[in-house]
Amino acid sequence: MAGTAEAARDYGGGVTAVVVVNCLIAASCGLIFGYDIGVTGGVTQMQSFLTKFFPEVVRGMHGAKRDAYCRYDNQLLTAFTSSLYIAGALSSLVASRVTRKVGRQAIMLTGGALFLVGSAFNAGAVNIAMLIIGRMLLGVGVGFTTQAAPLYLAETAPTRWRGAFTTAYHFFLVVGTLAATVTNYFTDRIPGWGWRVSLGVAGVPAAVIVVGALFVPDTPSSLVLRGHKEKARASLQRIRGADADVDAEFKDIVRAVDEARRNDEGAFRRLRGEGYRHYLVMVVAIPTFFDLTGMIVIAVFAPVLFRTIGFSSQKAILGSLILNLVNLSCVVFSSIAIDRVGRRVLFITGGIFMMLCQVAVSWIMAEHLGKHHAAATMAKNYATGLVALMCLYTASFGMSWGPLKWVVPSEIYPVEIRSAGQALTMSIALTLSFTQTQVFISMLCAMKYAIFLFYAGWVLTMTIFIALFLPETKGVPLEAMRSVWAKHWYWKRFVNDPKLDAQLQQCASSTIGFVAGGGTAQDYGGGVTFSVVVTCLMAAFCGLIFGYDTGVTGGVTQMESFLSKFFPEVLRGMKSPRRDAYCKYDNQWLTAFTSSLFIAGTLSSLVASRVTRAVGRQAIMFFGGVMFLTGSIINAAAVNIAMLIIGRMLLGFGLGFTLQSAPVYLSETAPARWRGAFTSAYNAFVVVGILSATITNYLTNRIPGWGWRVSLGLAAVPGTIIVVGSLFIPDTPSSLVLRGHPEKARAALQHIRGAGADVDAEFKDIVRAVDEARQNEAGAFRRLFSKPYRHCLAVGLGIPLFYEFTGMMGIAIFSPVLFRTVGFSSQKAILGSVINSMTNLASTLLSTSVMDRTGRRPLFIVGGLGMMLCEVAISWIFADHLGKHQGVTVMPRSYATGVLVLICACTFCFGLSWAPLRWVVPSEIYPVEVRSAGQAVSISVALCLSFVELQVFIALLCALKYGVFLFFAGWLLTMTVFVAVFLPETKGVPIEAMRSVWAGHCYWKRFVNDADQKDGRVVDEGTD
Repeated sequence: MAGTAEAARDYGGGVTAVVVVNCLIAASCGLIFGYDIGVTGGVTQMQSFLTKFFPEVVRGMHGAKRDAYCRYDNQLLTAFTSSLYIAGALSSLVASRVTRKVGRQAIMLTGGALFLVGSAFNAGAVNIAMLIIGRMLLGVGVGFTTQAAPLYLAETAPTRWRGAFTTAYHFFLVVGTLAATVTNYFTDRIPGWGWRVSLGVAGVPAAVIVVGALFVPDTPSSLVLRGHKEKARASLQRIRGADADVDAEFKDIVRAVDEARRNDEGAFRRLRGEGYRHYLVMVVAIPTFFDLTGMIVIAVFAPVLFRTIGFSSQKAILGSLILNLVNLSCVVFSSIAIDRVGRRVLFITGGIFMMLCQVAVSWIMAEHLGKHHAAATMAKNYATGLVALMCLYTASFGMSWGPLKWVVPSEIYPVEIRSAGQALTMSIALTLSFTQTQVFISMLCAMKYAIFLFYAGWVLTMTIFIALFLPETKGVPLEAMRSVWAKHWYWKRFVNDPKLDAQLQQCASSTIGFVAGGGTAQDYGGGVTFSVVVTCLMAAFCGLIFGYDTGVTGGVTQMESFLSKFFPEVLRGMKSPRRDAYCKYDNQWLTAFTSSLFIAGTLSSLVASRVTRAVGRQAIMFFGGVMFLTGSIINAAAVNIAMLIIGRMLLGFGLGFTLQSAPVYLSETAPARWRGAFTSAYNAFVVVGILSATITNYLTNRIPGWGWRVSLGLAAVPGTIIVVGSLFIPDTPSSLVLRGHPEKARAALQHIRGAGADVDAEFKDIVRAVDEARQNEAGAFRRLFSKPYRHCLAVGLGIPLFYEFTGMMGIAIFSPVLFRTVGFSSQKAILGSVINSMTNLASTLLSTSVMDRTGRRPLFIVGGLGMMLCEVAISWIFADHLGKHQGVTVMPRSYATGVLVLICACTFCFGLSWAPLRWVVPSEIYPVEVRSAGQAVSISVALCLSFVELQVFIALLCALKYGVFLFFAGWLLTMTVFVAVFLPETKGVPIEAMRSVWAGHCYWKRFVNDADQKDGRVVDEGTD
């Protein structure tokens, strides 16, 4: 039962420098996602960008009769935003298969490279087609990186700190978002082409990932899975420290891989099996609930929202910047607390606060925006209050759902379906993000303030779900994760059987224990060595490109120079007094610019899954960084929308590669005890990327004409970091063993764990896990959907699915747009995004610090509840104070400020929970034989949902108006309930022993145990 403590195995690996560096590099994959989220919303409300590509939006903005909620309701603008996510969703599925061949490192490399190319396309876009192509490339990059990075983090981080390390991905995502909003803030001041800078800077985090992926090793699990046992052991030793005894951990990895190989055929099919039903539920539920928090659209469209309530373009971006600062601060808090308080606490607390904030926001908007035709904007005091509420919402989100969306899916899957589960999780998440970004503006226009009540309801639902169905995984080794599920009051019926009970008894008395919510985890003996720290840091850097793209996009898309250059109709709509405040940015091409990255990321993440198995996780991170770097260059140089889209597509490809490989790299590299912390490092760098992007937006928004080019072009910085960094880190021991390099794997393990560490046990477990995985290696995706892997698939899909339905993806990207919607100027809207990104970063850091102490489930639940409350409050403010009457196109300043506060609060809850845990959990829950496939599915789903969310967010905002936040609140409630009931606690469980967590879950044990009986398998968890 969730919450029941057992003596869990602790391999003894500390937080070494190698673990930190590797996990940081892998987590930096979050930079590209975060930067895109942050930059999209800012760019889509920039006058120059709208004028260039969406002139009808500009006309609508200036129309006196335009509904305040409907200023940005434009299908092309929505398509620009959401196209990234559909590409990401598809690519994450591909990345799953490729990952098993080339390793998680290679997938992160490829994703970064694609994102780099996509950013170059976007920066150089001269027409909408180029914008969409760039966004698609960005999406493929995102799909690849989101599929790989959380798994890398989960497999690399020590079990005790896995939550914190996996949260680093979200940390970098938030950093990327913050960087994007800062970029938007400054590029918005550049008349005519400032948006190019914002989009082009996305190449910076892509370059960071490409470079960084070259210098990190693949995870031990990935190496063992690919037949490189010696490399896997060496990688594990290096991560855990030279003096660490990694024998027990390596044995568990090998055993888990060996067992996985026996069940590897058809990982996706296996994931549908009864024995894996609990995984499948989480695979679907977590990303779904995440998106239904509404945070994705708040992140993306924050500048649009702030413009809607009456802020100027600059002030809207400033508001988005504030949101990102809040988000960053909360991510920091979440990173600190995630391994101390557990996942569930953060989930629940964050969800409650998010719900309250969304209700308050809905009330303010209902009362003070657009109630009368004469009120097209909100009174300054109410607009300020709205900003404050959005900051509180962002804080709650950044503390909970934001990081935990990455943490939990990356750690809950058994090794045989880990890649498939992660891929499916990310695919669902990106698909939902696509859907939300596609419809949000229309929903805002139609529902007005009620949209926040909609999200608040979902936040309540997902908080209840987390409380009931998500077991605590804090401190549970990945290899013993099945035991968490076996002890859960509901999932245990799917996991348990007499054979597994005997196995678990043997585990407790020998070398593998388990935690079902809060015990001490088994440790192979390796400490947190310098090698672990450095390697994980480099892998976590992949979060930078995600974060920077997330952060820069929203800021750039509300810069007038960017809008006038590419979307003049949006700029005209913004200035139209008759334009609905919710619909100012509703433009299909603008949406396509934003979302094209995610469709590319979806595709690339699917490709990365297969490539990873062949080339390792390190190479994938390198490729991802290269593509992201190229995309950022194209975006910065864009002269038409076509170049923008091409650049975004390349960014998406890079993002897809890094997302697929970096989390898995971190998960396979980090010591089991600290795997959550190390894997969450990816999210931490996502937050850093978001923060960097928002700061960049804030500064470039002051550059008239071409500030957006600086914002987009600076994306090349994190891309370069990843490209260079990935050259200097080894592949993970699991990946090396999987690719047939056992000596290199052992050397890598020894290097990671420390020269004096005894890595024999850990290396043997890695080899055994890979050997078992090889016995069932064919058809990982097909196997992933089979009954024995259904629990992994459920969680792996649930997390990205719920993640996208937090609404935070839209909020992250469009926070400048949201701030412009509520009446802030462009500069202030970006500043609000910067504040939001800082909040996200703080909550991510907090989540990283507590994840491996408190577990995954508490963070999920607390964060979900906080996000739900915030979104209900936001919906209330929008409903009462924005666009209730056609003349009211801006929100009173006090309520607008309240929206900012609530968004920051929601971001805080998100950064504390779902943001990092979305990378951590999917990267750690899959068995090795389907880990790449599972990660690819998770990332593909996530990016598809992100694409959908971004594609429809502006339209939803225009159509649903405040109701869009209620929509997300409802999903937050659902996903919180889902996590509470169906997600076992994986804290401290070795990644190779994760099957035991599911076997102990009250519900999932029926699927795991039945599968074991059919296979005639009783896994020997003892030492050799």
